[in-house]
Amino acid sequence: MRRLSCALLVSLTLVALMFAKEREWQTAAVLKLIANGTETEAVVVPLPGGGAAGESTTSSGKHLRGVYWIKTEKFTYVIPNYCKSNAVGIQWWLYLTVGGQTKISQDSARTLRIVDDDGKERKVHIIERIANEPPKPQ
Repeated sequence: MRRLSCALLVSLTLVALMFAKEREWQTAAVLKLIANGTETEAVVVPLPGGGAAGESTTSSGKHLRGVYWIKTEKFTYVIPNYCKSNAVGIQWWLYLTVGGQTKISQDSARTLRIVDDDGKERKVHIIERIANEPPKPQ
């Protein structure tokens, strides 16, 4: 029985990979970071019987909140300098070098994947998308 369940799991994984869309990565320039205000980063765990306990995941418990401007050949994207994980709502802060380059892949009209300076692929929301060239009059 165990072999059958392992074989089924492997088969389902292979089927999912066959139908997975290949990401189209583009090189992008990190134009600037605009930061203001602070936002607390904390992990909150529910306790039995109600209530919750939290712990800061950084020494200060605070990070600068802001946005990065990322420029590709066609568009300039404004994205937050953090992304939210689906697991317990942890915020992973992006570290990008202003004036440097990165790779992005657009998931949808609202989200994209970006590779940060640690080489990690992060999913972020698009705050604004700006065409680099104005539309041509017809």
